[in-house]
Amino acid sequence: MDTKVMTIIVAALVLFVFLIVLIASYKKAAPDEALIITGAALSGSSVEVNQETNSRVKIVKGGGVFVIPILQQATSMSLTTMKIDVTVSNTQSKTMVPVNVNATAILRVGSPKPMIAIASEKILGLSGEELREQLEEMVRGQIRTIVAEMEPIALVQDKQGFSESVLNNVVDQMGKFGLEVTGFTITNISDDNGFYSSTYKADIADKRREAANAIAIADFDMRKVAAENEEAAQEAEQKKAQHVSNFEKETAIIKAKNDKEAAESKAIAEQALALETAKAKKEVAVAEGDVAIIEQEKAAEVATKKVQVAEKEFEATIVTKQNAETKAIKSKAEADAQQIKAIGNAEAEAIQSKGLAEARVQTELAKAMEANGQAVLAQQIIALLPELAKALSEPLSNIDNMTVFNGTKGVTDNSVAGIAQTMAFVKSATGVDLNQIIDQRTSGLVTVSDKKVSASVEAENKAEEI
Repeated sequence: MDTKVMTIIVAALVLFVFLIVLIASYKKAAPDEALIITGAALSGSSVEVNQETNSRVKIVKGGGVFVIPILQQATSMSLTTMKIDVTVSNTQSKTMVPVNVNATAILRVGSPKPMIAIASEKILGLSGEELREQLEEMVRGQIRTIVAEMEPIALVQDKQGFSESVLNNVVDQMGKFGLEVTGFTITNISDDNGFYSSTYKADIADKRREAANAIAIADFDMRKVAAENEEAAQEAEQKKAQHVSNFEKETAIIKAKNDKEAAESKAIAEQALALETAKAKKEVAVAEGDVAIIEQEKAAEVATKKVQVAEKEFEATIVTKQNAETKAIKSKAEADAQQIKAIGNAEAEAIQSKGLAEARVQTELAKAMEANGQAVLAQQIIALLPELAKALSEPLSNIDNMTVFNGTKGVTDNSVAGIAQTMAFVKSATGVDLNQIIDQRTSGLVTVSDKKVSASVEAENKAEEI
């Protein structure tokens, strides 16, 4: 009984110990870490083999695994990021100017299992401080390498290019340790000798000088443009004023010219009308003389017929009366007839005398015109000159407002020009040159004292009196 009990107790103790060992050998990885299983009897898809060292490790992420005691060992490795601040002091640039560079890098163990396997070999046994120092030194080395290839001005002006160059080298370097760079920043670039400060001041001075020059040029250009605009505006205003002045002047000249032509046309028309009127009056006078003679002859015939009619009536109506009365009545009728005939003859003789006188005047005038036509015609035209001068002046007197461009002399010249045009018109219409005749009469070379002409003029005057 005791043996069986002891056997059960021993078996239970063994089972309990086995369970404790089994539970103790189960390892579970946290979300931000990986389990690195080393030792013998490694199997499964999680086993990574380093071809260089021919070492084998089993990597477990986000799960658990049983670790065989004594044969295997499980070590956890953090997968969280780490931040390292790096300061590089007085590192030589391409132009031997020492500069200071501050940078910040964000690192972590790579997510792929091969990188975790590399990291497990390179950094798993290092403490946090040792790991930080090694990583900072690697980053400093890469910064020095890039700074030595660049000029100090380029480091500042192309800060992004400088940062990318360092990052590329750091990524390659960290990959060898199974690490990946999630962020890299150049935080500051400076120097202890005042290079950047003097360069900055010189650059500021240059920029201020360029800005001042740009402002001066812009101000000059602005003033130049303003002056050109002002000049263009003044020129446009002057052209406009000149255009308006020229237009007004041309309008006034055209108006004056039109007024002058209208006045001249009116004067010429009135002159022609006056000449035609005078000529028509002459023709009417001659025609009236002929009509008067015919009427006188008709009046004499009418008077004679009246006497004959009276005699016949007297003879027809007084036959039965006494001879004494017949004789008395006949005597009275004869006396009345003689009286009527005498009156009719006197009137006919007067009319005939007037007609003959006018006919003689016309005959004398015709003879005078034939003998001395130019002089007589000139005398008659000269007699009409006052009326023509009045006709010329009437258009000017009808003008309310007159704009004089060349002084009062222009008005006098226009009047004289009108008379001259009238004389030219007379010369073209009649062939009489009044200018020549006036000059000859003034010098005493030509007179109109011919007896025939004087007689014809006197006869015409007498005919008018009759």
